[in-house]
Amino acid sequence: MPTPTEGRCQGCRQTRPLFAFSWVPTGWYEFTEAQLCCHCHSNATIADERDELSFDAFGEVAA
Repeated sequence: MPTPTEGRCQGCRQTRPLFAFSWVPTGWYEFTEAQLCCHCHSNATIADERDELSFDAFGEVAA
């Protein structure tokens, strides 16, 4: 398994290994993607299961 690349997390803004997170925002029909650290990825997965993620959940992702 390759080592994840490091960069700035779009959730907490800290420099950490990043993992792709994709979700379909409420009311949308297409995926949106963000690069998140493991902590933010875990929290986003829980929020997504509860249908609590909006299009601009991670700020600059939607821009």
